[in-house]
Amino acid sequence: MTETTEGFVSYDGLTLSGIYRKPMDTIRAAMLLVHPITANSAFFEDEASFYAKHGIATLRFDYRCHGEDKTPFQELSLSGIVNDIDAAFSHLGKLVGDEVPHRYLMGVSFSGGLTAYWAFHNADRLSRLFLWAPVVNYEDDMKHDVGDWVEMLQQDGSVKYFGGLRLGRPMMNEMVHINGIQALSSPKVPVLIFHGDKDDNVPISSSQKYSRPAGQCELYVVKGGGHMLDVPGDDEQTDKNQR
Repeated sequence: MTETTEGFVSYDGLTLSGIYRKPMDTIRAAMLLVHPITANSAFFEDEASFYAKHGIATLRFDYRCHGEDKTPFQELSLSGIVNDIDAAFSHLGKLVGDEVPHRYLMGVSFSGGLTAYWAFHNADRLSRLFLWAPVVNYEDDMKHDVGDWVEMLQQDGSVKYFGGLRLGRPMMNEMVHINGIQALSSPKVPVLIFHGDKDDNVPISSSQKYSRPAGQCELYVVKGGGHMLDVPGDDEQTDKNQR
């Protein structure tokens, strides 16, 4: 397998970076990996190696306010991340070429609802969507993690989120409009969700609520699994606890 550092430009001109890993032999499929909000592209290093061994090329990238991008975190917006996903997916397409038949997308935790939103509006470009303990409804997520975020925003001008992150008005104003609800309830591409039934960060009830038991959206429950699908004794995965 070979690996290269890639640079590409998002809709608003922001330069992003990612790592493209290519299998040694024939590329059977291509997958874009979208990290949690408290992580960066390094989150997917092990996954990229696994996929390369099975003929799948991957691009793992840092969306805005993460990695090398020094944009203040309070400027982070849901639409900005969606545009970054779009730019990264397009760049991956250029890297693998038209001859690769299958294109996949994976979103983890906070990025889950945004990858689902993008997939719903770009179904003709995608073969399958994978979600890992996804935040589907951002309003529900804020109520679960923060409580009265409106009062906090009025008092402090920002909202203290998971891991001590400070979210600003741009993101909070978009929560009512951008989410993954429609993408799961009326999917246009096959969706497979992995979610642990012991997840304390993003309760599995969210995936159960918005996915349908039949049709193109399938929920795979990891028995005893936490937020990162870690199970008792799985120290390696427990250390990866992110959102």
